[in-house]
Amino acid sequence: MGKLITLIFILFLGLIAYFAVLNRETVTVLVTNNLAYEIPKIALVLISATAGALLMLIIYTIRDTRRLIDN
Repeated sequence: MGKLITLIFILFLGLIAYFAVLNRETVTVLVTNNLAYEIPKIALVLISATAGALLMLIIYTIRDTRRLIDN
């Protein structure tokens, strides 16, 4: 099972690297009317994926903590 997960992780990293090579343009991200950042597209994708993963981790941690307390 560990080898399969490692293979999937390596394939995922290869796919991310492929997208990074194809999408070298920058994207302007407006935080407020006066504050804007220019970041590469791949950075925006990685930041979004990381934010989603962290949000799901928080939700599952809260759910599992409730189940542990209830039992």
